Amino acid sequence: METAEARNIESLKEHVAKAFGRTLDSPADFDVMSLSIRERTGEYISPTTLKRLFGYVKPATVPRTSTLSVLSRYAGYAGWSDFCRSLGETWQEHAETGGRRIKPVHVISVSAVLSCLAAVVALIFGGRAEPEAVREGQTGQEAEAAAGLPDTIRIRNAILEECMDAAMRECEDITSRYGTMDILEYRKYIDSRYSSFVFTDLRDMAEREAAAAFGDGEYAERTAIDIFSRCRDYCMEKIYRSFPNDEYIEALEKK
Repeated sequence: METAEARNIESLKEHVAKAFGRTLDSPADFDVMSLSIRERTGEYISPTTLKRLFGYVKPATVPRTSTLSVLSRYAGYAGWSDFCRSLGETWQEHAETGGRRIKPVHVISVSAVLSCLAAVVALIFGGRAEPEAVREGQTGQEAEAAAGLPDTIRIRNAILEECMDAAMRECEDITSRYGTMDILEYRKYIDSRYSSFVFTDLRDMAEREAAAAFGDGEYAERTAIDIFSRCRDYCMEKIYRSFPNDEYIEALEKK
């Protein structure tokens, strides 16, 4: 039976391949990927390890947690644990399937859907959002926050908007440097600024604002994680999805 960790590793491989932006069809591709990981994260994974991970050579081995963390950072996450938390999916398995993995079912609570809708409404109409549903089983700080749901939603949306504004300004400034420097220098530049801003400034901002609004309980922690994840995904998309990989790889091969 396939374990949850094995499924997470397969998902991580897909994210890494997408971040790399080219197929893995030859030994040279893994050499370039290894160099790309080094350029973006400052950490090293050998081409041989990558070949085994992606099944290019046998036998395949279970990668170390440290390797998974480096690959997670390459894909835009804080580390392996952060990547696993971000998946948010469960897999149905039945005895009659022999433990085979079947279609993934994404679990989205009613409150999460309403929360997303509230965020959209708030951004369009300046924070005038309808209350989200109260989750059962809330206690302590979370229950206190839920007691005034309209205010809670407005505060959450205000924090999200503040953090997203900061993310948008930073990403715009970073991407505006394209064409003003050598492509290899530009890649080093965006990797450095992305990591520093996202995993230090942006994370700290989300945690600080959530704690100031909701205290130090679980509700504040989950709010900070959710806001950080949304803003991080925006930065990853804005900075790396539009990055000219072909130009970069060509420059690497000429180096």
